[in-house]
Amino acid sequence: MPPGGSNPRTADDVSVELSSRRTGMSFQRTRMSADRTLMSVLRTSLSLISFGFTIFAAVVSMVFAIGPFV
Repeated sequence: MPPGGSNPRTADDVSVELSSRRTGMSFQRTRMSADRTLMSVLRTSLSLISFGFTIFAAVVSMVFAIGPFV
C-alpha cells in the first residue's frame, strides 16, 4: 500500500472512467444531432409555407387583374 493510505488506480478503473466519459459525450452528440434535424425540418416547413402564401398571392393578384376564368 502506498504512503498516505490511498489505493492506486488500476487500468480497469481508468478504462471504466474513460468509457463513461465517451458514453456521456456520445449522448450529447446524439442530442445535438436530433436538435439539428428538428431545426432543419422547421426551416424547410416554414419555407414551404411561405412559398405557398407567395404563390397564392400571385394567383389572386392575377385573377383580379385579368378577371375570373369563366
